[in-house]
Amino acid sequence: MIFALFFRKNGYHVLTAGSGQDCIDMIRTYPPDLVLLDVMMEPIDGWQTLVHIKKNPETCHIPVIMVSGKKPTQEEIQIYGKSFEYYVMKPVSFSSLLDKVATILPPLVAQSGH
Repeated sequence: MIFALFFRKNGYHVLTAGSGQDCIDMIRTYPPDLVLLDVMMEPIDGWQTLVHIKKNPETCHIPVIMVSGKKPTQEEIQIYGKSFEYYVMKPVSFSSLLDKVATILPPLVAQSGH
């Protein structure tokens, strides 16, 4: 939730989901320009959520940044590595995460010229 506040203050429109299933359901109704996804979720983890996003023709184009305190295994990188743009390890600084997001999606404030 603190990331949401930070991104809002930096000109981004943010929606939050409390679980992987909430994320999957939400993006069907409100397709985002980018998803920040934690690996450690239950009952559907971030990898399963990523697969759902990428398998759906309506959402497969949405870029995903994985954010986790868990280092990915070689097997996870082999299986999922082409499905996300960045894998960011927690703890992460706000500025570092903002830099990654900005490479994919400029803030709305910048886009609107305000």
